[in-house]
Amino acid sequence: MAGRVRSVGSPLCEIGECPIWDEAEGRLYWTDITERKIWRYDPAGGKAEVFWSGDMQVGGLVVCEDGGLLLCTDKGVFKRSDDGGMLMLYDVGLEADERFNDAIADERGRVFAGTMKESCVEGRLFRFEKGAEPVCLLEGLRISNGMGFSVGGEYFYHTDSVPGVIRRYRFDIDSGEISDGRIWCDSIQGEECPDGMTVDSEDCVWVVCWGGSRVVRLDGEGAIIDEVKMPAVQVSSLTFGGAEYKTLYVTSAYKGAVDTESGKDSKGRFLGGLVYEIETDVVGRREYLAKL
Repeated sequence: MAGRVRSVGSPLCEIGECPIWDEAEGRLYWTDITERKIWRYDPAGGKAEVFWSGDMQVGGLVVCEDGGLLLCTDKGVFKRSDDGGMLMLYDVGLEADERFNDAIADERGRVFAGTMKESCVEGRLFRFEKGAEPVCLLEGLRISNGMGFSVGGEYFYHTDSVPGVIRRYRFDIDSGEISDGRIWCDSIQGEECPDGMTVDSEDCVWVVCWGGSRVVRLDGEGAIIDEVKMPAVQVSSLTFGGAEYKTLYVTSAYKGAVDTESGKDSKGRFLGGLVYEIETDVVGRREYLAKL
């Protein structure tokens, strides 16, 4: 199902996160949250470069329909235009130790973005919609993380990493409301926890296992049906990209390493920090664009 795992050749990220494929550009973006950078990779040229650096921790990225990127940060939600301008769209009153952590757009262009604290308590999930005030959909989360929509749009998946659960909600595309949340997968436990996710064209959910050195593929019932072993212990998020959406891009993090040059911990294990690309025989899906 999956081919060789190879690095895209970028430097190590302390917390590489939220990879997003820009179809119009044919390039991959991702964030290094704690280093306050956004990276960009061009597969055609084989080059990774710093696209943006600043004073904010960017925990979520979404490509905008009218160009530019939506940045969900520790200081609010901003829109960066193609000409480099930065416009603050939403201030939801984040606390001093709270930041956004992962984001996704739905079919109508609304954006769902979750937050976390270093204490792993009182995380929240917000919905942003053009012309409307932000709505807090969920509270009391530990670490709001990966999200996805089923192929038919009937379900919304949401990960809460610390308890190690993925919940599936009924999703109303007209209102943007989620309801009837139930635990859909709680089998990724122990030394690993579920982190970022993406949904492929066959309606299967791909999840990275932070601490587990693997990516798993889940069927409609939340059962693991396949896995890809990864060189990094702390894989953090993933997305499909490439011309045919058969390339899986996976971010990782060296957070907690005793040697930040090598990304290794006290046991000599490579925690991560690289971004990987994997050719698969599965077709992914283009993520929806933000319309804010």
